Amino acid sequence: MGARQTIQINIKRLQYLLDLFKMDELRLKSIIEPKLKKSIDFTQPINIGTLVEIDKIFNRGLDFYTNPNPINKANSSLLFGLY
Repeated sequence: MGARQTIQINIKRLQYLLDLFKMDELRLKSIIEPKLKKSIDFTQPINIGTLVEIDKIFNRGLDFYTNPNPINKANSSLLFGLY
């Protein structure tokens, strides 16, 4: 069995979603970690399967989390349908 693929995420984008959904990292971990074999460290590359589980909550697509560009907060309400 091969090693699990990991990927570096843009933590600022994840933090943006956490703020938008009025969550914090601890709450997200409490939802996701019971499904995982080990704890999540958002400062390190994470398993792609873990990112899929995170995206099941926010439904943004995996590219959203890995995009290195900052979020344009002026247009973010349109992006998320919050107008």
